[in-house]
Order: sequence, then structure tokens, then C-alpha cells
Amino acid sequence: MHVFCMKRTAATLLLLLFVAAATAQSYIGYHRTVAGAEEALVNKRFTEALRNYDSAFAAYPFNNPVDVYVAAQVAAYLGDTDRCKAYIRRGLSFGLPLQTAIVNPHLAGYLPALLPHRIDSCREVYLKRINKKARKAALALAKKDQDIVHVAGTIYGPDGYTLKPQYVPAWDSMLTEVIGITRTYGFPAQKIIGTQKGDDNIFTPGPHSVFVYYILIHHGNAWPQLKDLLPAELEKGNITPQMYAAIADNSAGHNDYGKMRYFALRPCDQKACKQTVSHNKAAIDAARAEIGLCSYDVMCKKYASTIAHKKWKTKKSQKPKPVFDFCPDLHFMGSK
Repeated sequence: MHVFCMKRTAATLLLLLFVAAATAQSYIGYHRTVAGAEEALVNKRFTEALRNYDSAFAAYPFNNPVDVYVAAQVAAYLGDTDRCKAYIRRGLSFGLPLQTAIVNPHLAGYLPALLPHRIDSCREVYLKRINKKARKAALALAKKDQDIVHVAGTIYGPDGYTLKPQYVPAWDSMLTEVIGITRTYGFPAQKIIGTQKGDDNIFTPGPHSVFVYYILIHHGNAWPQLKDLLPAELEKGNITPQMYAAIADNSAGHNDYGKMRYFALRPCDQKACKQTVSHNKAAIDAARAEIGLCSYDVMCKKYASTIAHKKWKTKKSQKPKPVFDFCPDLHFMGSK
């Protein structure tokens, strides 16, 4: 009996160590594998891209629905029916809105094969994964932010990015609440509070999760209070590298290309921005790689693919094309 208990205790300890290791698993590895998939994909190495996506999805318990959505499109383009349907189900279970798949020409034809009860079961899995208290709190904050913005017209002073004095207390208060949610539950994005699904009536449906992102950008100087908090959230997979980088670059109390590290929002379309990227390309790519982002050049190709996809899906001819909606969580803000 004593020996049995010792063996059982050892087995329990091993299990606890395994769970602890899984819990401590850094999602930087996940994002780097996805970045490798994206590099292969934009350079038309489709099979290699899917291998990378499969590797990332299998190795980590949380899969970003944006990544699964892109992988499903590639599988559909290659005619890999089983894998495409499996990806769609996986995406739905991580918060991919059904409407996002329905309007994508690559995926629409696969949806009738998914029985309604299978779709409902995926949504149930998704709802069990997210923290509803954190979601409710983030929604309330996002509504507060949007209500002020829509009434105020402009919340900034002459420089275009510093809050007018009367709005500083409101955004300071909202930032404090975002920090509180993050410390209690984790950064409120896809993994913690789920995605925009169209039932929130604040932002457009999508596998992104920008509820509190706009609060931080509107604040304009949130990064100094977040820079010691968010690296751990990046490691846990609670914030995507793109959102992390965008907050760091665009909510640091400046509007200076020379001080940006990641250039994560979208490819540069201004002369000063292009010059800065050209002069600092190696450093920018190194900074991006450190947090799990694809290179700047790959981002440019992703952007071009997303724009081409938008144009393609409006045409009557739906002959498959190797253009994919990368639908990043920030939707390449400002894109047409």
C-alpha cells in the first residue's frame, strides 16, 4: 500500500509538472510558427504554410481565430475538403464568427456540409472558453469610449493626437479599468473575452477583438503604464503581437515615426514613414521577430492579399484565386 501511494504520488507530481509546463508555455513560439506560415503563404508555398499552421495549432491550447480562418482559406484553395471543414469547425470554436466565413468565397461552399448542431456545438465550446465577466466589463468600457467619440467629433487638440484637457480624466479612468481587467483576468482580447460577433453592436463582426484597443489609442499615452504589464500577456497568448506592437508604437505619447519600433498597423503610405522603414529595416524586422511578428515585407504582401481578396469577392466570377483575407485584429486600420 505504501509503495502504491508513493507511485501514485510520483505520477501526480509528474502530471502537475506537465500541467505547469503547459501553463508556462510561451505563445511567442506559436506566433513565430504562424509567422513562418504567413511567409510561406504570401510566397505561394501553400503546402508548407499549412504544415506550419498545423504545427502551431497542435502545439498550443489556444489558436487565434484569425490564424485558423486564414488556414481554412488556404485548405479550400488547395481543394483539401476535410482539412478545410476541420479548420472551420476549429475556428468557430475559438470565436470565428459564422458570418465571416459565409461571406468569404473560399469558404462559403463548405458551410452547407456543416450541420447546424455541429456549428452550435462549436459556439458552445467557444462560449465556455472565454471569460464572460471580463467580456461584459470590456464591452461596457468600449461603449463608454465610443459614446464620447461619436458625440465629441474630435477629442484631440491642435497636434491631432493629444487629448483635449476636458477628456483626460475620462480616458485616464478607462485606462485604469483596462489595467484592472488585465490584472484580474488577462488582457481583454480574443483569448480572454472572445471576438466581435455582430451581437455587440459596437464594432463590425470579425475574428478580431478591438474592444479596448481603441481606448488605449484614443488615450494616446497609455504605453508608459502598460509596458511593464503587457510582455507577460504576450507570453500567455492574451494579446496578439500585432496589437501589442500597435499599442507600443501608437500610444506612447508621441506621433513620431523615428520612435516607432514595429510599424505594425499597416504598410507605410507616407514619405516620412517609408524613409524611416527603409533606413531601419533590419532593426524593425528584428524587433518584430522578437515578439513573433512576420517581417515588414511579409506584412506588405499580407496587406496586398487582403485588398486583392476584397476586390475578388465583389466580382461575379468566383473562380478560386490565391488571394486570402488575412483579416488581422486591427483590420489594417485606415485601409480602403
